[in-house]
Amino acid sequence: MEYRIEQKEAFLVYGIEAIFSTEDEKMLKDIPDFWKESWESGKCGELLKSTNDPTSNIHAVCGYRETGGNTFPYMIFTHCTEGCNTDGFTQIEIPESTWAIFKSENHTIEQTSSAIQSLIKRAHTDWLPSASYKKIDGYELELTYCVGEGLFYSEVWMRVSGEK
Repeated sequence: MEYRIEQKEAFLVYGIEAIFSTEDEKMLKDIPDFWKESWESGKCGELLKSTNDPTSNIHAVCGYRETGGNTFPYMIFTHCTEGCNTDGFTQIEIPESTWAIFKSENHTIEQTSSAIQSLIKRAHTDWLPSASYKKIDGYELELTYCVGEGLFYSEVWMRVSGEK
């Protein structure tokens, strides 16, 4: 499994937030639907436009605050930089952390959800049990990048400590 460990300073993000349930793994269907609805409604376009930077990307972060019970927050986000207009969006700070970063194979945009879900599952079942790192709950990131010709790759960022 391809991964790297990186230390990152704290950074600000902002975006479109929703709360999802882990009951019966509903989030595996509901999160891709949230993305689709956010694109179709124009919210993702508004988010990208608010950056005032045509090279901006949008990604996702989950588990960044307590919501109670079997729910968690999930946000489609972009990085907060000088010149951004964050009005009407939720803003959070991603804390300084050590990250285990897992990278997918190239995929189409339609395969993004399954590529990310596969990375998360493999990180938890294949990597974590034998790693010399312990997962720190909260602030899991999902990033997707275009490599050209309709192909993308995704990364899952998991906060870790060197203590097991």
